Order: sequence, then structure tokens, then C-alpha cells
Amino acid sequence: MHDDTRNITTAVILSMVFLLVYYGYVAPMLAPAKNDQATQSVSQIPSQTVGLDPLSQAAPVVRPLQDVLSDADRFPIETAGLRGSLSLSGLLLDDMILKNFFTELDGKEPVRLLTPPQTGKPDTFLRIGWLGEGAPPRDALWTSDPKKPGHFTWTSPEGLVFTTILSLKDHLLTLQQSVHNISPKTLQVAPFALLSRQGPLSDHTGHLVTTGAVGAFDGTLVTKNDSDLDDMPQGFSSGEASTGWLGLAQHYWFTGLIPEGPVQFRLRRQTEATGLRHQIDYVAKMSPLLSGRTQTFTSHVFIGPKDVALLADTQKTLNIPLFDRVIDYGTFYFITKPLFALLHWLYQQTGTMGAAILLLTVIVRLLMFPLANKSYQSMNKMKDLQPRVDELKARYSGTATEERLQLSQEVMKLYKENKVNPASGCLPMLLQLPVFLAMYKILVISLDMRHAPFWGWIPDLSAPDTAYILNAFGHLPIDLPSFLHIGVWPILMGISMYISQLFNPKPTDKTQVILMNTMPIMMVFIAAPLPAGLAIYWTWSNLLSILQQLYIKKTAKATKKI
Repeated sequence: MHDDTRNITTAVILSMVFLLVYYGYVAPMLAPAKNDQATQSVSQIPSQTVGLDPLSQAAPVVRPLQDVLSDADRFPIETAGLRGSLSLSGLLLDDMILKNFFTELDGKEPVRLLTPPQTGKPDTFLRIGWLGEGAPPRDALWTSDPKKPGHFTWTSPEGLVFTTILSLKDHLLTLQQSVHNISPKTLQVAPFALLSRQGPLSDHTGHLVTTGAVGAFDGTLVTKNDSDLDDMPQGFSSGEASTGWLGLAQHYWFTGLIPEGPVQFRLRRQTEATGLRHQIDYVAKMSPLLSGRTQTFTSHVFIGPKDVALLADTQKTLNIPLFDRVIDYGTFYFITKPLFALLHWLYQQTGTMGAAILLLTVIVRLLMFPLANKSYQSMNKMKDLQPRVDELKARYSGTATEERLQLSQEVMKLYKENKVNPASGCLPMLLQLPVFLAMYKILVISLDMRHAPFWGWIPDLSAPDTAYILNAFGHLPIDLPSFLHIGVWPILMGISMYISQLFNPKPTDKTQVILMNTMPIMMVFIAAPLPAGLAIYWTWSNLLSILQQLYIKKTAKATKKI
């Protein structure tokens, strides 16, 4: 009893030390740097013309968003999933919201993916155009044909007639750019498009979700985040790619450029008067345009959620490789993607994300049962042989090399005689690890988790459990430090984890006992700031593990009697 009390006390002390060190020293060092600390500039990066640069260094005149969007030189855009507008000044796509997704649970403000640069808020916009002699300047005022909605034209003094035709389908915009040379000269032209974002490249600080620039060039997947650009002051270039796509990935959303034809993709960072800015773009090769000839280039823009079905449909429609990897499935892609698809299917069948998580956990546990059973049986055999192993240790207790070698040989002989493989207990557990990591991954990246309620007090499975016990669920006027924001589900997860450990064969080593007692306490604090869906999954998984252990234990006793 004294040893148990001492172990628990030690576990509590170690947990508190861990929390103090983590939140006092480690967490501040892992915090993302502020925008104004970035000093890298790409003003020296060679480009074909300055027309590819995003904005001038001068800060724009700040105006309210609604005033900007009410300007007369705008063309309205609306599909089943999008609503926004395009500025005819420079043919700038800088206003786009997702009609079916909202920033908060109240459903009042839709998610905005493109924002004009004149509002004083961090902007994101897309510009398409041409490079070369007679190309439209940044502020060129295009003409919209009222008889042909989505048709825009601009004529240069040099004798080039530029036409852009915009067609819409759900979350996909198709842009057909053409230029006709009515001058007597041969002129060099090249189409381009850029996507510019003010602020950091990534919008998510967690390590399990890759955000930032994501693309694929000639079948090779590429991801770049802020830390990658810290080591690449000259930016990133794909070289000429015959096929490809590149875009800005957020936790749940994606905005990407998908050109048809060979282009060079680039990713750049610069510091300007309005702050840090990132830009992805592509440009085709300069080519001669003879008098009387026309050159055409087609590209697509995807603006929408990282929805499995939507991305798959886009990949199939445009025949673009690896577009499904807009969703970050992680290292264990071959495991994560099928589980992700199964979770999505269960959600469609049940209509409740909470039920889908519980059912998927049961399915995974059933699939892993043979491995868990083998691991538990092996550990039980090891436990039965432990007294005889201790006798051998007492017999060969010397420090000489010969005695240590003799002890190892005798222990292995004992295991062999009793048909016990020391590795057979750990190997099944290691084989299960990728599956459980994949489960953890899909619950973090799943769009279906966002704003999905759970039975009881959880309004959003993608947000932490805010039913804090230490302030009596908000009834006590106590301002708790962040690391004490512990909800009910993280505590239930810790309790279920501790109970689950009681059914496992207890280790004989005292250090391992301390670690086992410490782990549930540490996991409570680790789970507290994470999405509530993860804590619910862990708790349910622990309960299934307890039932599994009871069944295996009962089966093992029945086998011994026989």
C-alpha cells in the first residue's frame, strides 16, 4: 500500500513538472513568429516582368468592405457553393465566400476565402493576365459584355485584343484567355495567374495538419509552409511542368490554380508596407504571336472546402493527378485515406458525426482484435515466467561479462522451453500503432467534424470541451490559466485510460509502474486543448479496450481449466 501511494505521488509530481516545463518554456518557443518579424524579401527574384508582382509597396487607401464591394466596376459571381464578385479593374478576383459554411455555430457570417486588398484586413486575391509587349497593366479596366455574361475584353494601344471568358460550376471556375493580334507586328506574349495572400502562409499551428502551399508538378507532390520559406529566401520554383496545380491550403479550405498546359510554378515571400505577403503563381513560356493570329490558354481555379467527394470529382473532371492530396492524409496515406472514406460514409449513413466516430472505433477495434489478443497472451506468459526469471537474476547477480552472458542464455533457454517469444508482445502493438495514428489524424483533418455536435454539452466536435470542472462549468468567477482549461471528456479519457491499464499485466519494474501511473494524468492535460472529438474517441476506445481485456482474460482462464 505504501509503495502504491509513493508511486501515485511521484506520478503527480512528474506530471506537474512536465506541465510547468512545457507551458513555461517549450510552448512559447513553439509559438509561431509574428508577421512583422519576417524580413525575407523576394524583390531580387528575377521575373519576366514586374507585372507579376502582387502590389506596389505603398499601402492602399483603407475603405469598408461593403463600400469596396459596392463599386460599379464589379461583375457578380454565384454558384451553388460560392458567392462573390470580380473587379473589372485589373480583372481581379478578390471577393468570394462559401455559401454553405460559416465562421461560427450561429451561421451568421459565411467563410470568406478571398478578400479585397483595400479593406485594411488581411487580403487574399487572384489575378489573371498576360505578360509581354502590349499586355494589360495592373489597373487596366476591362469591359464586360452585357449580352455575353462572363465575357471580358481589353484592347491595348499596341494592337492586341485580350478576351477572357469565365464559366462557373459549383466550386470550380474556368478561365479561357485569348489574345488576338490586329497589329502588323509579331509580339511576344505569355499568360500568367497569381494568388496573393497577406500574412503568414499557414493558418494552422498544429503539426498534424499541413497548411500553406500544396501542389503537384508532373506527378510529384510538393508542400511548403512558413518554416520552409525561412530556409528559401529566393522562394521556390517548380521549373517547367507539363502538368500540375498549386494552391493555398488552409485547415478546411483550399484555393488553387490549375492551368492546362506547360507552365512554371513559383512560390514567393516579400515584406511590403502592409506587412508580410505570400504569392503563388504560374507563367507560361513567352511565344511569338504573328499578325492576325490568336493565342488561347485555359486554366481553372478551385475555391472551396477540402471535401473528399468534391476533390475526387474535380480530379476526375480535369484529369489532374494527386488532387486528392489536397487533404493531408499524412505518412500513413494508405491507411488514413480508407479510414477517412469509411468515417465519411458512416457519417452519411447515420447523419451524426458522433455516432460515426463511435462505430468506426468499434470497427477498428474488431479488426485489431487478433493482434491485441496475441499481444496480451504473450504478456501473460511473460508474467507467469517472471518469478523464474527473477531466480535466474539472483543466481547470476554478478557484474562480470561472463555472468551477464550466462544470464541472457539461461533466460532465452527458459523462454524457448516454454515457447515464449519476448518480441511477440511488442510486435503486435507496433503493428497496431499506424492504424491508431491514422485514426487520430482523420479526426483532426475531417471536414465533417467541423461544427458537428455530440450528445450532451458538446456543440462542436472540432473545438475543445469547454465544460471546465475547475470553475464549476463556468458558474464560479475564476479566471483559470490556459493549462487548467480541462473539460469533462479529457478527464473521462484519463480515468478510462487508468482503468484500462489495470487490466494489463503489471510491469515488475518500478520505473515502468511510475510511468504507467503518470501517463493518464499527462494525457488529460494533453487532450484538454485538443478537439473534443479526439477525447471522445480516446474515451470510447479505452472502454472498448477494457471490454476486450475482460473477454481475453475470461477466455484465457477457460483455456487453462481445459
